[in-house]
Amino acid sequence: MNEIRCLVISSSIDYSTDYVCLELEARGVPYFRINRDQLLEYKITLDVDREAMAFEVAGRSYSFSNAVGNSVFFRAPTFLRTCGKPYSLEEQVYHTQWGAFLRNLVLFDNVTWVNSPADTYLAESKLYQLHVARMVGLAIPKTFATNSSKIPLDADMYAVKSIDTAHFATSDLEYFAYTSAVPREELEESDLSLAPVCVQEYLHGKVDMRVAYINGKLFPFEIRSNGEGIEGDWRKTRKEDLRYTPVKLPAGISEKLCALMRELRLKYGGIDLARCGDAYYFIEANPTGEWCWLQESTGVRICPSIVDALMGGGAQ
Repeated sequence: MNEIRCLVISSSIDYSTDYVCLELEARGVPYFRINRDQLLEYKITLDVDREAMAFEVAGRSYSFSNAVGNSVFFRAPTFLRTCGKPYSLEEQVYHTQWGAFLRNLVLFDNVTWVNSPADTYLAESKLYQLHVARMVGLAIPKTFATNSSKIPLDADMYAVKSIDTAHFATSDLEYFAYTSAVPREELEESDLSLAPVCVQEYLHGKVDMRVAYINGKLFPFEIRSNGEGIEGDWRKTRKEDLRYTPVKLPAGISEKLCALMRELRLKYGGIDLARCGDAYYFIEANPTGEWCWLQESTGVRICPSIVDALMGGGAQ
């Protein structure tokens, strides 16, 4: 039976995970990849008493144990988002029970996680992130979570977004909600009673930033279009019009971002900031956020630091 040092949990179409696996292979690290969309192809047994897992796939056997020096690369959301799609009984069993099984792997408490499902679950809560960011000294936009328009509104424009990822579906269409700029008058007249939304101070003249955080290292990038900052949600801009530029953060901001991620117990996260002049605002951190598009477009090597973290290198 082949002993592995690194267990990789992802999906078959995750490009970022492909990079990590290639780096593990280049370093000669024995690993096993479990794709959440191909779980029927594996035979997996978790021995709770021995704190060990055995895998069989394509006639080969592997094992993984709860030992110091081993690691798990966990690239999976912990909230089950069905997008409103009708699932058969078999599909419901598959998604719920395999999801629970993978979350229960937190019993491997001697290994290095990037990131633990328990920590990912808490860190996916956007309002909690803002609370922790403010606690460590980062600036955040003034924020309300509400299903009422009767809140103190004293500005002309507000940024309105979902509290959780807003991805919905009907029988023939899928919908994704981006952050919207909403005038005060429209917001005051809106009926928000169906569900709470996040209403934030609108940041005029901002420059968006994405920071890849890896175990105490920061890889910051500015996001611009035609050399300028982007009003509203930059994700609505055509990809070919976006430019990503590596930048350096002020030391004080870097220290606070590292403190934030330590408080969230994350070894990896994709952090969104907005810079307005010399002021830096924390927007959110995604514990399973993408990073390979930054590496490909700028040439900045991010992947080796992720594998360093998996192998226990560096200090958080």
